[in-house]
Amino acid sequence: MDNKKLNEQESLELITQMIQNTKFKMVKNAGTPFLIWGYMTVVTSLLVWYLLKETGNYYWQFLWLLMPAVSCCFSFVFMMVIPGHYLNIMSKRRV
Repeated sequence: MDNKKLNEQESLELITQMIQNTKFKMVKNAGTPFLIWGYMTVVTSLLVWYLLKETGNYYWQFLWLLMPAVSCCFSFVFMMVIPGHYLNIMSKRRV
């Protein structure tokens, strides 16, 4: 980048252009898989804790091995059910 001095108009245009570029690169619902994995971690931990407390059987710890499969299935279903889940936010803008 050049180290030239920008006047007020050029500075505002540069800021506007950078904001538009950032908006264009944002993806709608990109954090949803992280939320799904977080919720599944909480549910699994509470379930394992409860079952261990009630039964005393440590084999319930194997439920942790099911968590990736269940979370991946939920993520896949969410992608299929919601149309345009990973579409670019600005792809539907009017020109």
